[in-house]
Amino acid sequence: MTRAGPSVAVCLALLAGAPAHAQTLPIPSVDADPTVLLACIGSGKSAKTCLGAMTLDCMAENDIGNDNLEERLCTVEELVVWRDLLARVETRLDRRLRAIPASDHPVLLGDPAPLWRDASRDWRQWAESQCRLERAAAGRSERRAIIEDSCLRDLTADRYAGLQRLLARLGAN
Repeated sequence: MTRAGPSVAVCLALLAGAPAHAQTLPIPSVDADPTVLLACIGSGKSAKTCLGAMTLDCMAENDIGNDNLEERLCTVEELVVWRDLLARVETRLDRRLRAIPASDHPVLLGDPAPLWRDASRDWRQWAESQCRLERAAAGRSERRAIIEDSCLRDLTADRYAGLQRLLARLGAN
């Protein structure tokens, strides 16, 4: 059930910088607690287990009058935390790869640092394209933006988990 309130299209138009005369409605926001996700990850649970916990908590704690917009805003709040976690693990991995002495580089592949930079760039492009595709496949569904944002959140969490495993294989702390 969708509660009465500004439509997602109206709110997104406001967020996108619609003309000043059109900005008479307040821009909705939600309060999201990142400690829900951070505590889950910190307890040793897998990213897959923790995925969505912050979104669900956020939705339970907020009521902005529009279920779809509320879910989208909460999903984006969780995505921001996953992106921060991913950035941290990427920094650690980058440092670890740069610390590998040249004498330890694989004979056929050479320095792994450029491979890492290419893989990171390519993953970001792929994830954004994949999630835009999922949104397009949703057609006119009122959940199409939520589908795209959830896709980005889920892929980011999965990437975080994969890079954590790679760091463990490299013996990084």
